[in-house]
Amino acid sequence: MDKRIILLGFSQGGTMAYYMGLKDAELFKGVIAIAGFYDTTFNQYLNNAKDKKIKFVIMLGGDEPEYRIQANLDGLNKLVKAGIGVSFQVYAGYGHTIPGDIDFEIRRAIEWLEK
Repeated sequence: MDKRIILLGFSQGGTMAYYMGLKDAELFKGVIAIAGFYDTTFNQYLNNAKDKKIKFVIMLGGDEPEYRIQANLDGLNKLVKAGIGVSFQVYAGYGHTIPGDIDFEIRRAIEWLEK
């Protein structure tokens, strides 16, 4: 049984979840980044994370500012190219907020991470 933690963060916490999940991937089963910001400085940790079998769920409102959407799309691209499992969810009609029925969305994200 895998006893690693699932890390979740919203906004700045989502950005920190990206960072911690990549840098210390051996500690985490998965990361749920909600409305976070993927920073290119995180790229230095991609090789560390790809061997640890960590997975990422990225949740983002479709009405977020373009720079935030683009940063997350760039992060998605980097994670996929590194061979890291990613689920990317965009929620139409939501801005910088926790999207949708959060209880349902978190349960669905955890189920995907535990597969």
